[in-house]
Amino acid sequence: MAFPENLAKLQQETEVSNYRLAKYLGVTPTTISNWKNGTTPPLDKAAAIADFFHTTVDELINEKKG
Repeated sequence: MAFPENLAKLQQETEVSNYRLAKYLGVTPTTISNWKNGTTPPLDKAAAIADFFHTTVDELINEKKG
């Protein structure tokens, strides 16, 4: 379950609220919460999240090694 953990960590590190991210993505804050609880976002939204946090989709969805 790497994506939910990575999303939560990125939000915490950058102090980005669910509301702010949701507004950027055009979804509701509840949708962001659902993604952090294990629901998989559509690929276009995953790409937009990666852009928002200046990372790649690969880094966003995969477990960190080491």
